Amino acid sequence: MEGAGLGQERAAKVITKWPQVLGYNVRQNLAPAVRHLAEELALGREGAAKVITTFPQVLGLSVEYNVAPKVRYFEEELGLGCGEAHHQVPSSAGF
Repeated sequence: MEGAGLGQERAAKVITKWPQVLGYNVRQNLAPAVRHLAEELALGREGAAKVITTFPQVLGLSVEYNVAPKVRYFEEELGLGCGEAHHQVPSSAGF
């Protein structure tokens, strides 16, 4: 989890909030989710770390079947660009 920019303190919070994360496959679950948050949503490592620390369940979501379609909805149906969408979601979710 340190590779995601979490550090020991944040990693401990994530594990406390969502212990299931210990059973996740790094290549199949963790890396794609972190990469999508940091790069595709343009949150950067720090922004991705904040989202993961606040809502660790995001690591268990399928990027392909869950996260990406929702982002496309924000962009296509609501007319929010990537920059606008990623600012809307964290603020409405309390990030």
